[in-house]
Amino acid sequence: MQSILSKSGANSQTELMHDALSFSHFFQDVSPIAAADKHPFRIEFSVLGKDGRTIDLLLSGDLKGDLIVSLQDATLRGFPATVERAFAQAGLCVAVLCRPGIGRTDPPSEGRDYLETIASDIATVGDQLSRDRFVLMTNFMSSVFVYQLAPLLADRLTRVVVKSTMVPSNMLRADDVSSPLAQAILRARGPSKRIYRAIVYAAIKAWKIIGSRRLHIMQLKGFAPDLEAAKSPEVIEAFDEAMHATLAQGTDYPILVFEYAAEDWAKSIAQCPVPITLLQGRYDPSISYTSVERLAASYREKVTLYTFENGGYLTYMTDTAGFIEQLSLACRSSADSI
Repeated sequence: MQSILSKSGANSQTELMHDALSFSHFFQDVSPIAAADKHPFRIEFSVLGKDGRTIDLLLSGDLKGDLIVSLQDATLRGFPATVERAFAQAGLCVAVLCRPGIGRTDPPSEGRDYLETIASDIATVGDQLSRDRFVLMTNFMSSVFVYQLAPLLADRLTRVVVKSTMVPSNMLRADDVSSPLAQAILRARGPSKRIYRAIVYAAIKAWKIIGSRRLHIMQLKGFAPDLEAAKSPEVIEAFDEAMHATLAQGTDYPILVFEYAAEDWAKSIAQCPVPITLLQGRYDPSISYTSVERLAASYREKVTLYTFENGGYLTYMTDTAGFIEQLSLACRSSADSI
């Protein structure tokens, strides 16, 4: 202790504690400024839902541009700063909201249906931004919600865009999933919901212990460009941000996405009232490209599949220009059809 006091210049333990608290408060106060400096095209805040609940919202890009409302995913809550800048340059406003029980978004009110609550939150975001119609987007696991949400938002949506879509479990073959974590969870699904929930809970706990960086590198090791992109500081920051938001209120609500994914939700695609665009990397290591092709072929009247021929999972980083071009096209084609 005497050595610590000597090196810090403090005359007593009380003075040392006071200095430590002062530094702690300084970093708490300066962190929003540092975040704004790293993400100049981002605004993060909360809005009040129609039922009085708090909705966690992150806006990026051109705030007056074409609106894309994006549902948070376990691997993607906020985009890296370079992508947010590209949104702004393309005239896109991307609003990412956390679903109920995730991030700072309140859980559903007692007795309220989960999907209806998400739909209400999305409509609230559109109202807050004074947009009657908009594109709904999501990424990977959260795609199981988006297909089921579209009919509840038929009068607000112009198109659904899904990057790295999930495929209904009844359409998957044994070799369609290469992600070790996804393979384990899919193998575990069966008649016992209690056992399945316990296995998913253990997987989420392991994710928390291992850390987002190591886990995602494990999942993406099947495609070298993804693996290289996953090591960049801004992608690591995005992974960490997504993990913290996902686990902010415990594990009950994160587990829901796996339970929905295990169900047969294929009919939701057929019932989608607006066109669907799938953005898929041919070498996406999370799920086989052939399974996504089968999905698109099964609903060819509803679904357009765009393939990043040299892309994997992190196409928004490895082919930012192509990713932005497809989002801009989705907004323009939606506007033409209104």
